[in-house]
Amino acid sequence: MYREHKPGPIIALLMNRVIALDRQTGEIVFDRRARGSELLVTRDAIFVAASDVLTCFSYPEGVRVFESPLPAHATTSMHRVGDTIVLKGSGEISCVSMSDGALLWHNKLKGYGTGSMSIAIPG
Repeated sequence: MYREHKPGPIIALLMNRVIALDRQTGEIVFDRRARGSELLVTRDAIFVAASDVLTCFSYPEGVRVFESPLPAHATTSMHRVGDTIVLKGSGEISCVSMSDGALLWHNKLKGYGTGSMSIAIPG
């Protein structure tokens, strides 16, 4: 039997708040506090990164799953790589597990400076 899939809410990150909006009406579905400036949404999770913490909420419900410390560096972007998240900022790169936020590795790229940095993940 065919079941119609209802798409989940649109997610916004504004002033340390994760706000979910109904796609059809624009009504707020949930509003959660989460310190951070970077947002990554997957099929079943919402990740918010600040310079020193990664917070995860379930998607589409918005239930807090975990809050995990990050190495202290200004996170400027997050990229999903399989079941991990690669974060970059201030000349440093970290990799964490999506399931619990555990730090898998961190490289300060010592000696390369802290200027503008881009990362590319093939595949």
